[in-house]
Amino acid sequence: MVSVRMFAICLLKREIHLSVSFKRTIIFFAARVYKP
Repeated sequence: MVSVRMFAICLLKREIHLSVSFKRTIIFFAARVYKP
């Protein structure tokens, strides 16, 4: 059985990774759109 603490840490890392990649995607699209 996986401990709750390990599960919470894993979930937190996943959330951070998703938010970082999400921001990167937004920045990437913004850079492409706003390029003169």
